[in-house]
Amino acid sequence: MSAGQILIPPMGVKKRKCTRDNTFMFLVIQGLIRATIDEDVFLLSPGDMFQAPRGRHPVLNQKHWGYGCETLLLSCALPSNF
Repeated sequence: MSAGQILIPPMGVKKRKCTRDNTFMFLVIQGLIRATIDEDVFLLSPGDMFQAPRGRHPVLNQKHWGYGCETLLLSCALPSNF
């Protein structure tokens, strides 16, 4: 398991990245964010949480608002012998 902070500046994008064998959990701390997971689109505000299951391709962007956002990322993978 790992964790980190993602800061997305105004008009910024966290590019598409495959989760591979991990599950990603995102918690919006500040700002508004548009999250796209494959073809599904979500508009999220502070306190909202969403999950990108294994094998999916999440994209986070800040294109429609005039200030940046901050998210907390948690990544978890199943043990190799599971």
